[in-house]
Amino acid sequence: MRQRQRLVPAWPVLAILEPRFDPFRQVRRPRHRLRDDLAQPAIGDPLRQAIDRLALGQPEAARVTLSQILQRSPQWTPAIATIALMDLRDGKTEAALSRAKDHVAQHAQEPAPLVLLGDVQLWMRRYADAAQSYAHAASLRDSATVAVKE
Repeated sequence: MRQRQRLVPAWPVLAILEPRFDPFRQVRRPRHRLRDDLAQPAIGDPLRQAIDRLALGQPEAARVTLSQILQRSPQWTPAIATIALMDLRDGKTEAALSRAKDHVAQHAQEPAPLVLLGDVQLWMRRYADAAQSYAHAASLRDSATVAVKE
């Protein structure tokens, strides 16, 4: 009678053969770039670069990168949301609220700007306004994000 072979996952073998192999690297350290890497000319996704700069404690450089993004595409919701959340973190709540309201005014039929407005209002502890923004976003389009926030 033949013995059955026991199947083992491939990554422990790779970990033995290749000491630098780490299957969980992206889960544990998604932003593991060095400060010197960011001094080099920008290559790649500019929003990711801005987020990396925020993670490295360089909010001014992140704001410059985000403003460059907004010059190319002025109504891109992820960049506007990042700047608004940076404003909230810096204590500029009215600037963040006006930025979110302007974005909602220009994109009245999309749920993402309404979710951003609700997040800003939630940060400002305007709970009734935030609930109304989330409900309006849910009425436009059902999504898991809106359902969790509602």
